[in-house]
Amino acid sequence: MRGIQSLCSRRKPCGRNVLTRCFAISTLRSPARLFPEVRTAGRCPIRCLVFLDRQSDGPARLERVRSADVVASLLADMPSYGAEVNATHEKTIHRLAGLPAWQLRYRALEDAVRLLSEIPIPPEGNP
Repeated sequence: MRGIQSLCSRRKPCGRNVLTRCFAISTLRSPARLFPEVRTAGRCPIRCLVFLDRQSDGPARLERVRSADVVASLLADMPSYGAEVNATHEKTIHRLAGLPAWQLRYRALEDAVRLLSEIPIPPEGNP
């Protein structure tokens, strides 16, 4: 267990070590230059939010998420780094809550990709 804790610990701004959630997710890192057909950008606008539910029962589906539920969901997962940082996080979360938000419920990746392509994304500049 100590090995897992050392892999998962992160240093907070105040200098204390804390155990963060760890997920057994396999990743592969490759330089973007290896994929010239993929466009990259240093910054991009956020025009909608999608919450993923990969363990959903029933058919794959998209459901709208109310602004209040966006705020509640994001605040519930927010770590605490002190009053000043928390206030900044909360301000950002309330700004994000003004965007269109969706819950994507699926089990098969193919269903998720299909449903993602059906999300009506507002044009840039129209939150």
